[in-house]
Amino acid sequence: MGTGAFEGFLSTRYALDAFAAPSMVQALLDFEAALARAQAAEGLVPVAEAQTIGRHCRAELFDIDATVAAAGRVGDLATAVVAALKQRVAADDATALPWVNWASTSQDAIDSAMAVVTQRVHARVDTDLARLIGSLLALAAREAGTPMLARALMQPASATTLGFKVAGSRKRYYQDNGEDALIMWRTPATLSGSLADVPNAGPVR
Repeated sequence: MGTGAFEGFLSTRYALDAFAAPSMVQALLDFEAALARAQAAEGLVPVAEAQTIGRHCRAELFDIDATVAAAGRVGDLATAVVAALKQRVAADDATALPWVNWASTSQDAIDSAMAVVTQRVHARVDTDLARLIGSLLALAAREAGTPMLARALMQPASATTLGFKVAGSRKRYYQDNGEDALIMWRTPATLSGSLADVPNAGPVR
């Protein structure tokens, strides 16, 4: 799939794929199938009808492009997906049609689908962030004593160190989830100082 001028470098392939139309349509269908199963388990929807609904909750059975185009006309993707699902269910078993998305709203479907997709991406993002933080910590320790000119609003400011600058890129550079960060603090004016200057900080063991 193509991406816009910004998405290609402001995001990642796995995130773009996760929030792409096929994945979002499947997440909405997963919600509809789960809703029918839960309602059947509580005796609110006939089991056979819930099973019929579930059989049709597969994105490969749908024209994704047409569904997305319909979303532009009706106002949201969930409404378009439910409409397309109802067409398929009605053609298979008309008795199951009234139970599609029963007692639910498009907002319920959208919020649930977004939560499911976000959860899938979160683990990958968390892994990327952990790797980035590790690299920043290593760089900060290696360059703890390398002097550089600090800046304020792009104007020259007091002297600092590259290590301290890099440590600032890691917003929570000490007491992060209970793990002390290996950061050598340097006061901007004197290029001197130690971990004792940083509250609760200490070397990683």
